[in-house]
Amino acid sequence: MSRAVRVLSVAAALPLFSGSLAAQDARLCVNGHPAKRAPDCTAAQVPGCISYGGLAPRRGFQRDHGPYPLCLGQQDAAAHVHYQPIAQARAKDRLEAYACDSYCAGRLDLSQALQLFDDWRASYRQIFGESPK
Repeated sequence: MSRAVRVLSVAAALPLFSGSLAAQDARLCVNGHPAKRAPDCTAAQVPGCISYGGLAPRRGFQRDHGPYPLCLGQQDAAAHVHYQPIAQARAKDRLEAYACDSYCAGRLDLSQALQLFDDWRASYRQIFGESPK
């Protein structure tokens, strides 16, 4: 018996988001759970590689990929990385975990999971019953 693997078709994702979403990892889910995402490159693997869009760590902030989470296929590119205050980042990370888990478990389809990030604060309030910090 083979293990079930849910695969995102890159071609299927692109028309939904007019090129704003380019899945670099075809496998987003493995056995009903989000697949582990590794950086698209590291300096050890590729000399001159720039991770997090070249943003240096900054006290009180987290480097965040957006508008969509990497676990739903967001491209790991400089145009999608920004600084986010730590309290907001923790709240958004909670929503990202919910969205990715729900997609991989089949409770949400990809477009539903991504729509949560059109206004992530409103989605957070609706899902968790409290405002993000």
